[in-house]
Amino acid sequence: MNIKPIVKNDFVVLDEDATLSEIIGLLQNFEKRVGLVFRKNKYLGVVEKNALLKSRVDLGEVKVRYYLYPTPILTEETDIIEAANLMHTANVD
Repeated sequence: MNIKPIVKNDFVVLDEDATLSEIIGLLQNFEKRVGLVFRKNKYLGVVEKNALLKSRVDLGEVKVRYYLYPTPILTEETDIIEAANLMHTANVD
């Protein structure tokens, strides 16, 4: 069984040079908890709103690229067991 039935394509695309305050605002506006961070068209990783809110830095100055974490890239045809194993290995939800 593949992961196609559970894959969502409704996500927020974020630029690595955006500040943490810009990212938090976008995530709140779109009512999302996480966003995907890109450099041009290259996927870099995921950023989570709660992690940003807990940071003790100047949210208007620090760039999001310092707070993202890489995740495996999967296709809709990836087997669900393989996807679960990759997510567990990468320590992501």
